[in-house]
Amino acid sequence: MHCLARVDLDLVNGDTDQDSQTFTLGNEEYTLILQRLKKGGYVSAQVFRREIMGMYSVSCLAWVDLDGYYVSTEQQDFNPNNFSGDKLTLFVQSTIGNQVSAQVLSHKEV
Repeated sequence: MHCLARVDLDLVNGDTDQDSQTFTLGNEEYTLILQRLKKGGYVSAQVFRREIMGMYSVSCLAWVDLDGYYVSTEQQDFNPNNFSGDKLTLFVQSTIGNQVSAQVLSHKEV
């Protein structure tokens, strides 16, 4: 497995409640977003794909929610599009220091 995108948030000392990173697979553009929900420790990570259908639109392919104040991990497997055999994993983890990380991992050999 290898990492296609990664974003991090510091729930205690961080200056922002959201971060994102855009990446491409083939000719398609994807965005990983990690955001804090309200001012608590709950966070949500989502992966979106931009689509051109007359106008631009976005589709949510995967999401994971967790309480960032507890050490935990959550993940969701998904396919980037209907025509590819690529399997991706949205992996989210929180640590003891209230750091939260979201990654999109590819199962395809590089």
